[in-house]
Amino acid sequence: MEVRRISDALKVRASHQANDIAHDDIRRQITFAEWDREADEVGGGLAAAGLVPGDRVFLPISNAHAVEMAIAVFAVFRAGGIACPISPRLNPREIADYAALCEPRFCITDAPELVAGLDLAGCWHVADMPRDIAALPDQASLDPEADAEILGTSGTTGKIKGVVVSHPDLMSNVTGYNMDRSRSTLNALPLTGSGGNIGIVMLPARGGATAITQQKFDPKGFLELAKLKRPNLVYLVPSMLRLVLDHPEVGNYDMDGVKYLMTGTAPLPHDSVRRAAELWPHLRIRNSYGMSEGGVGLGTTSQEQVLKPGCVGKLPAHMQIRDGDGNVVTEPGVVGEIYGWQKHPRRYWNDPEATAISFKGGWTKTGDLGFVDEDGDLIMAKPVEGAHHPRRLQHHAARDRNGAASAPGGAAGRGRRGAARGAGRGYRGGGDAAPRLRRSDGGRHHRFLQGASGRQQGAADLGGDGPDAAQSEREDFEEGSGGAAGQGGGGAA
Repeated sequence: MEVRRISDALKVRASHQANDIAHDDIRRQITFAEWDREADEVGGGLAAAGLVPGDRVFLPISNAHAVEMAIAVFAVFRAGGIACPISPRLNPREIADYAALCEPRFCITDAPELVAGLDLAGCWHVADMPRDIAALPDQASLDPEADAEILGTSGTTGKIKGVVVSHPDLMSNVTGYNMDRSRSTLNALPLTGSGGNIGIVMLPARGGATAITQQKFDPKGFLELAKLKRPNLVYLVPSMLRLVLDHPEVGNYDMDGVKYLMTGTAPLPHDSVRRAAELWPHLRIRNSYGMSEGGVGLGTTSQEQVLKPGCVGKLPAHMQIRDGDGNVVTEPGVVGEIYGWQKHPRRYWNDPEATAISFKGGWTKTGDLGFVDEDGDLIMAKPVEGAHHPRRLQHHAARDRNGAASAPGGAAGRGRRGAARGAGRGYRGGGDAAPRLRRSDGGRHHRFLQGASGRQQGAADLGGDGPDAAQSEREDFEEGSGGAAGQGGGGAA
């Protein structure tokens, strides 16, 4: 069959990977054939309930029902709707605000009390989703260029916005037959965010791998799952990695069978890298950088890179550093704003003003600061809060485990704060002072310190369809991320 939408790729995989496990949330496993059949049944049920193409479907579903989340998302696609995943951990006021933005007609949830006050044409618990396969629309009649999802993000403003992801955006290098090198990923990411939804929910359909999701993160439980499931890749945001490393029994777990440790979504403390490398020397540690808005995305591909504080990999051809006048910065060590290009740019739902600011000509303006070092690697940087000059940067100095302090942050999401420990002099060892850098800002140079930051230092938005993308570099990263391309479609977030 012709694969025009991500849900078509699932149909193809259901034919040649029928009995392979697609999703495993510990409570329940689902094969590709079962996932495909249930997506058809529920998709038909939504259509029978009155859903028409373009209707939004609210999906406040927790990781306790990760399998049902996967079914619901692809059922919405099969019905021609737009999926709107949203965290059930938000309070009713926040849920109502996001609903006012997205204007959903239908809802599937495992927290019905959160949406009790919404004006919906239909709402179902995940245990009782509507099913009517006879009413499923002809998939060939659905628009392959249509919007697929609206992902909630607060950016740096605190006001929730919806990032629109199209079906072509999800289809980069996806045929239904392509296979990720990493065959399974263990994670505990919220499946309602961009990293969890696109990186994990879509993972099996995009690359044929198994997504294993811990229902609620706890360090020892995660270690036990790694021991039991023996995934090729484990994904831990920096705060989770720290909790795992701090667990008193961590030394009893050798991560046998695991090949990659992927991290991201927040600044990565150098101390965590060092400790993980000492504890599990066989693991290839990968630090990644991406964002819900798309366009940017890369990750480290070597141990040398991941040991550089703030390093998120070699700057690819689809990303640029620009100064305050919008000129491309090519000089090493000069700080500027990070921009990223993608073939199918995103936008903010019902917010043309914010869209015009952040998305121009295929380029995404990230608001993140960084510089390229002498090796061509991108080093993230961050404004110092409370500094006299609003653009001054700092090196996020957080004492290691034997020190006295740690910078705030480390939580998953769009971390503007975080911890990074200098690996000696600069990032090459031999002292504690970080190198002084310059910012190019409309011809005015300011002094800065290297650091680790970014809206999302992580997720897996590789944006690999940018102009003249360095394919060999992408393949190196994909080997460690389960084929991630576009926005997190591989085995890491």
